[in-house]
Amino acid sequence: MTEARKEEMKQTQYANWLKYYIKSAASRQEHYPTWFEELVGGPLSRAMAYPMYCTRGYVFIKRPGITNRKTVNYGVVVRTDSIDYYGEITDILEVEYPGVINLKCILFKCDWYDPRVGRGVRLTKYGVTEINSTKQLRKYDPFILASQAAQVCYIPYPQVGVRQYPWITAHQINPRSRVDGVKEKEPLQQIAVNEITQVDQSVGDIPLVDIENIELEQIWENAEDEEDGEEFEDQNDSASSDYSSDSE
Repeated sequence: MTEARKEEMKQTQYANWLKYYIKSAASRQEHYPTWFEELVGGPLSRAMAYPMYCTRGYVFIKRPGITNRKTVNYGVVVRTDSIDYYGEITDILEVEYPGVINLKCILFKCDWYDPRVGRGVRLTKYGVTEINSTKQLRKYDPFILASQAAQVCYIPYPQVGVRQYPWITAHQINPRSRVDGVKEKEPLQQIAVNEITQVDQSVGDIPLVDIENIELEQIWENAEDEEDGEEFEDQNDSASSDYSSDSE
């Protein structure tokens, strides 16, 4: 029996013991919230399986058996504070918790590579992460939430000998609609709002006119006065010209 199988049986036994402990809480005069009892009871035995799932700008697919696809979207990485786990998606499942909790969540079932540095993962002097494709994680812990996964692409080295090189490179994929880069200049946008002060109502000795307080009738009267003044000036000019011609 493999270590992974032993770990699976151990976790199953622990889950069954926890269910029994919560169900028998009433006999010990212990009370737990209803949603907690439903969560410990586990999801429905039937789950929905999907070949593809899109989230946070990533398009994940489960690892196919044999394919001629030019793109591979089944590589994932889960980063923690101390270690990074690299793996491949084998199944995409939607599980449902019935009752009051009414929870649905997407799980990725993955095969994981050995995360130990130097054995399953190493970093080259050029900053490239390499994965040993022949080393697998023996601990049984295949499931992760879809929200925990980031996408990576595994690229093998060209085969130059009879024996295939076991180390492959892992390159993280940027989510769609996001561009990573270094900005050289600050964006051309206002970052603060200045206070507007009251404008002085006079420029030198000439007072400014408050247009809002001028009535429409007063504007028309001023316009008619200007037209009358222009006609009077025209008459004076014509009269002076006639007088000058007579005198001549």
